[in-house]
Amino acid sequence: MSENDNKSIQNINTNNDLTSQISTLDETSKNAIIKMAIEGKLKISEKIETDELKSKNATEDFDRHMQAIRRLDAREGRGTSTVNSQIETPSGHMSIQSHSAKCYVATATYENQFHPNVVILRDYRDRFLRKTFWGRTFIKVYYAIGKYLAFFPEHFNFIRQVSKWLLDKIVERILIKHYL
Repeated sequence: MSENDNKSIQNINTNNDLTSQISTLDETSKNAIIKMAIEGKLKISEKIETDELKSKNATEDFDRHMQAIRRLDAREGRGTSTVNSQIETPSGHMSIQSHSAKCYVATATYENQFHPNVVILRDYRDRFLRKTFWGRTFIKVYYAIGKYLAFFPEHFNFIRQVSKWLLDKIVERILIKHYL
């Protein structure tokens, strides 16, 4: 007999014991228990409805945030705009901040500016690189030459594959060191 079978039998025995105990109660006590059960069920139902609404709203807010980023990224040149969003979720509040500057080489390599690794690289740039002198220096140099470097993975499959391999390794290290 499995552990799940034993638990099921225990639950049946507990339910039978509970049923037999409730059957010995007077009518007023039974009605009070029924009322408490109904009130508890209503509170749970209300909580579920509230969480579902918050979840739906959070999804819509996130979609609006992503649309704003897409509009910023669609502009020519390097923008300096920032999108800040406060999103209420069932488990609390979430703040998202995104900058409009593109990751030229990563976008060319993954052929999608919203590829998860491109998003991680952007977030790393915004959270960590922007905070140090050498990080800001790297970003300035990258913006000066990144458009030109992106030409190669964009037009040569072999270079795209090598670039993807290198970027995957970089993202893996970033995730291990800063996010996990």
